[in-house]
Amino acid sequence: ANKRLRSQLLIIVAMSPTDRERYQDERRLTTEAAALHLRGEYAKALVSSREAAELNKSLFGEDSASYALAMNNLAAITINVGDNRQAATLAEKAVQLLTTSVGEKDQITLTALSNLAFTYQRTQAPARELELRQKVVDLSREVYAEGNVPVGHMISLVEALWRNGDREKAKDLLAQQVDRIHKDLADHIADPRNEAAVFDAVATIAVQEGDLAMASSAARTSALAAAKANGAESTPFAASAGDVATIYLLMGDMERAEPLARECVRILEKTVGPDHPIFVSSQTLLTRIHIYRGEFDKAKVLLDHAISVSQKAYGDQHLVTSGYREMLALMYLQNNQPAEALPLLTATEQTIATTSGDNSSERGDNLQLQARGLLMSGDLPAAEAKQREAIRLQGLSEGAKHVNAANKHQLLARILAAQSKAAEALTELSTAIDINETFFRDTFTGQSERQRIETLAARRGSLDWWLSLSAGEQDSTLTYQR
Repeated sequence: ANKRLRSQLLIIVAMSPTDRERYQDERRLTTEAAALHLRGEYAKALVSSREAAELNKSLFGEDSASYALAMNNLAAITINVGDNRQAATLAEKAVQLLTTSVGEKDQITLTALSNLAFTYQRTQAPARELELRQKVVDLSREVYAEGNVPVGHMISLVEALWRNGDREKAKDLLAQQVDRIHKDLADHIADPRNEAAVFDAVATIAVQEGDLAMASSAARTSALAAAKANGAESTPFAASAGDVATIYLLMGDMERAEPLARECVRILEKTVGPDHPIFVSSQTLLTRIHIYRGEFDKAKVLLDHAISVSQKAYGDQHLVTSGYREMLALMYLQNNQPAEALPLLTATEQTIATTSGDNSSERGDNLQLQARGLLMSGDLPAAEAKQREAIRLQGLSEGAKHVNAANKHQLLARILAAQSKAAEALTELSTAIDINETFFRDTFTGQSERQRIETLAARRGSLDWWLSLSAGEQDSTLTYQR
């Protein structure tokens, strides 16, 4: 680090007056880009960051560590505006330059490698992401004292392992981090930021496994640690409180979800302001509550504001902007307005396919919403085609036995039933029930039997409908027993 600083200072000292002015412009643009990025004005930040990078290259050279850092900053901002492939190109160049100029075993290079891994995550290249996450951890063992790898790098590796399907290894590695936190707490040297990060990861994996009781417990622990690290009126705490509220929403516990959601919004309105992307993201919790209650006018006001802020921050074709449009479409479906929903869903599918790929889980979820709209509109063959593709994509992402697959099979059963394809509908509904039975048997204990029964009943649909489908089928006795 001292050598880099000395080298750059020598260049600055030797600059002509004109170049020194250009250097001051480069510093101003870099600072400006960081400030705009912090305020959530990502499109404007990108312009400033590009100009700063070009000035840096002309002043210090294309092969300099300084230019590599400018490229790394530009890559980070480019990700936020949704140009993931360009971000990957920039991050790859930054890593190449830093590896050449300062070497792999340098904390700055490790940061750039982590940034590159994140671009691979966003471009749906999980195997390449995992390779880099593992490399960062391996190099960190040599860079940091006593091989004490930063918790952030370890958690990123856990998440990459999970995305690549190596879930047992991911859980084992995460358990090691939990033990590490417990040991630090016992030794009174625990960093609450690390505690927050580890238990946030525990909550995320628990949600994906369907263990919402564990998820809510871990999320609350993470939120308390975030409050300890940053204060109870801070942005990190508000984000953690929002995570807890989200899990309560998944559990259907509106009484606990709503106060936390409103507290999250209150804090963020004070810390980042009402026109920041982080603020409107937090408002989606309240939006979902309004939709759940049928308060569509209130939900639309929040969604219109979210789309407007997102367009300014990310651009019109960004995944975040499309996500808000998709939520608006969902609201229209809930309000029995498929004609308003379908054009929004078709447009967002195109953005998802361009940004995340044709085989992404996000596209599968979008297709399921389109299938719902087409079912409501009466276009049953098109609905069936969309839903079968959604099920195929489900198998490629979370897996064919994930609880979300049950929802997809159940919707296909309804579409088939509407076409009088009773036998096929029964097969799909049976698949959905089998997945749900396994999920709830593994998730809920005897102490929560009532919750298990209520949730399963809600997911499996009406027994009367099941029996009406089986009318005339030979195995009606077995159907009734099921």
